[in-house]
Amino acid sequence: MLCNLFNGLLLRQLLNPRQSNLIQKQARNLENQGIGLVALSGIIHYISVLIQTEAYCKTYYREKEAYYKMTLSDVGVKSAKPMDKRYMIGDGDTLYLEVMTTGKKYWRLRYFKDSKASWHSIGEYPAITLSEARDRKAAMKQRLRDGLPLVAEKTDEKLNTFANVTEEWLVSVHDMKVSRDKDRQYTRNRLNTHVLPFIGEREIATIKSSDILVMLKRLEAIGTYEMARRVRSICSQIFCYAIATGRVENDPTYALKGAIPPAKPKHHASITTPSDISVLLRAIDAYPQTVVRCAMWFSAYTFCRPEEIRHADLILRRRSGDCRAKK
Repeated sequence: MLCNLFNGLLLRQLLNPRQSNLIQKQARNLENQGIGLVALSGIIHYISVLIQTEAYCKTYYREKEAYYKMTLSDVGVKSAKPMDKRYMIGDGDTLYLEVMTTGKKYWRLRYFKDSKASWHSIGEYPAITLSEARDRKAAMKQRLRDGLPLVAEKTDEKLNTFANVTEEWLVSVHDMKVSRDKDRQYTRNRLNTHVLPFIGEREIATIKSSDILVMLKRLEAIGTYEMARRVRSICSQIFCYAIATGRVENDPTYALKGAIPPAKPKHHASITTPSDISVLLRAIDAYPQTVVRCAMWFSAYTFCRPEEIRHADLILRRRSGDCRAKK
């Protein structure tokens, strides 16, 4: 009788044959011991509810796991729009797409080394597609599980040119530290103008201090002393990255500290007599353009820097509801 009740509750649809046979055997034992039918029916109903709950949980977590494993699509990656600040979109399993304010997109891998979270750049989209980024992520994570370096050592000398190491440093180190796109572009412009045309194609291990000095002397010759010091600092950071990745053993820019003289002070022309000041104020008052005339009067009254005046104008326009101030 109890066995027929099990069949009526469709336990065969919820359990595999082995589980169903075990429960039916237990039911016969209970019936032989004289347990009432009502109490046993409650036990059977309780077991069926547990089984259904387990099946639901397995389905839920299976779907949730699938969601976290693959959350991006080719259409989603392509349609990701830049915002006021850079942001990341997760693809699941530590792979992220970073969207810059300029519209550029980079693949980032988040991994743990010595119990510390670190980031590694996989490449730029669309040069690296979504499927390629996933394949590279899987290969890198396998290397980590095997106890190997995240990236295989590069034996080809062409891959160890100063230009290639510079690009790798920009993507994986510099861009992660510098938040403003304006500052990132400054660094790239200085490298593209003053460094890469001269030593970009050379193998980084062959570059000596004298080679860097010749490059800096070109900037010193045209009077840009501060630019020469900034370029030396950028090159030093690139060589430190090359040391950390095993490309070189020392930093050739270290010996060049103090090789560039400080910038010579340059005094700008100024008005020192009251009669010349009156001529300047009359010229400001006669200036035809209203905005520039008001800005010059504001400067004469407050002695603010030009950047401070532009910032004050921006604040006033925003308070007045000018939509152009948001650009």
